Amino acid sequence: MAQPTSRGSDDRVEIFYSAPILIAATIGVVYVAGWIGFWMFAGLVSGHILAQLIGAAALLVMLPLLLPFLMAIVRAWGHKGPVVTLDATGITDVRKKCQFIPWTDVDVVKLGLGNTASDLCIEFRKPDREREDGPVFFWFGAALKRSRALGDWNVSLRMLSCRRMEVLRAAQRMRQKGLRQQIVDMNRGNRNGWSGTL
Repeated sequence: MAQPTSRGSDDRVEIFYSAPILIAATIGVVYVAGWIGFWMFAGLVSGHILAQLIGAAALLVMLPLLLPFLMAIVRAWGHKGPVVTLDATGITDVRKKCQFIPWTDVDVVKLGLGNTASDLCIEFRKPDREREDGPVFFWFGAALKRSRALGDWNVSLRMLSCRRMEVLRAAQRMRQKGLRQQIVDMNRGNRNGWSGTL
């Protein structure tokens, strides 16, 4: 079930689905699905060539485009708990195949631009095609993502209850905290004047 709020603290930020946005998206998808169904039915029962062409286009073009949105909305309504979590260890997005990225693997955290402005974009320190988003066909995948101002691993904030600039600041703060903790852990027990704190 979608929850309309996000929760945050100095050590952890949890971001949930936005119920108003999810309801609006659901209405939009149902409307488009109804439009597709109407023209598919009209194309079958009508002898008019225009209705048949529109029905064929609805089936072959619109339906495949609609299915990913429909699946995302169905998953959202059935999901309980936070969708995105930020803490000192890394960032988690339960919608993705690779759900967790530790800050130690992150080089840059930023927001996208234009059509991707609602994406939190993560760039890895080293290439990792197993965890990267999108097509990875040699240079083509990287060029496509860069043309859309995306990173190697991207978190969509569109249906979430949050402000994107606040999420960016929280991610940068958590990353710095995680890196400081890594330095502390690496040097704990060092007897050359290290206190074990930063």
